Amino acid sequence: MARQSAAPTKQLSRRILVTVRRDELVAPSVVIFQHEFPILEMMFGEGKVIELDPKVLDHEYTDRPDRSLLPHNKVQDKGARPSDSNRLGYVFIGDPRSEYDRLIGAYGKRFDDDGRPEGDIVTLVYGRFHEGRFTSALGTPTHADLPAGQLIDIAIDSGYLPTVAHDAPREERQAVAEQERKLRAMSHPELLKLVTELLGEPA
Repeated sequence: MARQSAAPTKQLSRRILVTVRRDELVAPSVVIFQHEFPILEMMFGEGKVIELDPKVLDHEYTDRPDRSLLPHNKVQDKGARPSDSNRLGYVFIGDPRSEYDRLIGAYGKRFDDDGRPEGDIVTLVYGRFHEGRFTSALGTPTHADLPAGQLIDIAIDSGYLPTVAHDAPREERQAVAEQERKLRAMSHPELLKLVTELLGEPA
């Protein structure tokens, strides 16, 4: 019996952590979307941009703060993991045209060895916007493609949690905090259902 090939992975652009080796001494780390990777490679050279494991950011992370840092008789909430607070794995869900234009402004032009401009780097990598290569690199995500953290952020941004003033009655603030706790404890299917009910599917 012929072995069935695995279904192709859906093309999406997610937030990743990379290091850019500009020279032997300088290798800064930066969080980018995957569609920016080939742009950086064109700027700095093939092999100079390296994707890192997100766990690198979480080295020495602890969810238990030192007791000496806590106020007397107080409990401190767990801090978010750096890989979570940097939203690694989040899918690009913005407007492709606006992102294309943003990248042109952010990365500028490429120049030849004589200093003559060769064109903007985004167009050199992806072609003109109307050609569709850039939009294809972003993919067409649905809510089901988004990680739980991104669905939580979308729900909060859409007004799922009521706004409460810092000087509101304690009971009111506690009620909103409990609602947020329940939101963050939801499973991915529950979050997917909630966000789809709030916003419908992406166009």
